[in-house]
Amino acid sequence: MNILVVNCGSSSLKFLIASIDPETTGDDRDVCLARGIIERIGGVALLTFQREGKPVFRHAGNIANHEAAVRPGSRHASGGTVNSRRIGCA
Repeated sequence: MNILVVNCGSSSLKFLIASIDPETTGDDRDVCLARGIIERIGGVALLTFQREGKPVFRHAGNIANHEAAVRPGSRHASGGTVNSRRIGCA
């Protein structure tokens, strides 16, 4: 199972996607699949994103609020598509 961990600050959003399935990871450790940060929300924001084993992706653009920040973060994390029916919350 993959989990999404989100940490929202006043002008930033950090996220991490981890695999916590022992069958996938091969033992009891968690594996970081991707991580990112969106900084300077409310103006010209900077998105920094990295998938496991891939180069870092950086992009600057206007992001008005935290709701808008979730869209590019989830799009990059999911490989371009987000299926809201598969996102669960605890």
